[in-house]
Amino acid sequence: MRPERLIALGMAAATPALAIAAEPLPFVPPIDRDLILVVEQQGWTRAGEPMRYRFERRLRFGEDRAGRFVAVTLVSATGDGEAETTARLVAATAAMQGVAIRCRLSKRAAIEGVDDADAAWFAFRRGQVALAGRLTDAGEQAKAVQVMAMIDRAPAAERVATLCGDVAPLLRFAGAARPPAEAGDDLLVVREDDGERDLRSEATYRVSTRSGLVLAVDRRTVIGADAARPVVEQWRLIGAD
Repeated sequence: MRPERLIALGMAAATPALAIAAEPLPFVPPIDRDLILVVEQQGWTRAGEPMRYRFERRLRFGEDRAGRFVAVTLVSATGDGEAETTARLVAATAAMQGVAIRCRLSKRAAIEGVDDADAAWFAFRRGQVALAGRLTDAGEQAKAVQVMAMIDRAPAAERVATLCGDVAPLLRFAGAARPPAEAGDDLLVVREDDGERDLRSEATYRVSTRSGLVLAVDRRTVIGADAARPVVEQWRLIGAD
């Protein structure tokens, strides 16, 4: 249901894996400071040509009487793939650009809600309507009708997960027990390898031990047997550490 499925500052060379006490990582984000999240994806067209997309978001953590929050604003969404695919991306994201989505956070970095959620969801919905308006294939149009019905029926928890989906990976380890990891200078390197026969994914997370935030994600996903054409994603959180 998201306009794009993004699933990403190498700072220090990792040392060999160490036994680390299972004490929780902190959740100490920088307050009232603009951070930049850049997500880049490389995939493939049906013709086997590479296509690349780049999303830039501004993040700002803050605190008020209601507690801690992070405001997430889409700054830009660009691509160099097929012309129509890129045009659909622009259509789907245009309504969200400049809209600050304020995600409410617990003391342990759990996402608990969205301020003015109805307005934020309406902006997201407008993007999906714009995307549907560009579809000409009957099959795609039928799927778009189903998607719009799902958007309109989405429960509150699903709306929150969708609207805050781009910040959730950055909070994955904050306030939680330290995962098995390699240790570097103020940095944990967490590696994952999971998936099944038709979808295999390898990911490396670089996590700040000072703030608890994920500073970088590198993910490589292979679909089916086509190992020569992986989907590659890179996430970079700039200015957080």
